Amino acid sequence: MVSFRWMKTISLDLRERILEAYDEGDGTREEVGRRFRVPARRSVLRLAAIARKKGCLVSFDPNLRLALWRSRREAREVMGKMIGLSALLRMNREEAQFLTGQAEPGRAARVLLRQGPRLVVITDGEHGSSAYSAKSSATVLGFAVTAVDTTGCGDAFLAGLLYEVLRLKDDPGRWSRETLVAVCRYANAVGALNSLKHGASAAMPTGDEVKQFLASREDG
Repeated sequence: MVSFRWMKTISLDLRERILEAYDEGDGTREEVGRRFRVPARRSVLRLAAIARKKGCLVSFDPNLRLALWRSRREAREVMGKMIGLSALLRMNREEAQFLTGQAEPGRAARVLLRQGPRLVVITDGEHGSSAYSAKSSATVLGFAVTAVDTTGCGDAFLAGLLYEVLRLKDDPGRWSRETLVAVCRYANAVGALNSLKHGASAAMPTGDEVKQFLASREDG
């Protein structure tokens, strides 16, 4: 059975739609999810298209979970549409290979850049991250830390990356190699610090903590 206590926090319209899908289906989470998957997908793609048309920088992290897709082909097709609407991509090495068929990050990035993004950033766990644009590229090794919980480290990395995008106020596709190195180093630091505590959101470091960490790792 499904508990609907969480529905107190959502709009009446969405609540009615969920209950309708529940009543029409077999009463399982899977059935409700199936009925909302396509409308939600269309809404996200439409919103991304509107944002791009208005001049917004759209970022996309595929966060691939194959168990949530009906097929690998469907996952590639839908994510491909979102990639085409995005200016900034962040994904891990496995996701990049899945979407492009290329095991080497640089080759995968070139395939992705041809689809429209201005900047592609591929993370590789403790090995760090690599950033690619049509103008330049850079690979920055990760920081050696004693991790206690890696949950949310990818999200933390993306938060650091987007923070730098907003701070620099410039087209990521025009960044120099030096800027790419600095941005990846900052994002790597946010991800590393996030692994030092339990919990995803609770472990997110503050801006001051990131600055102090980077200052202590000037040779990193």
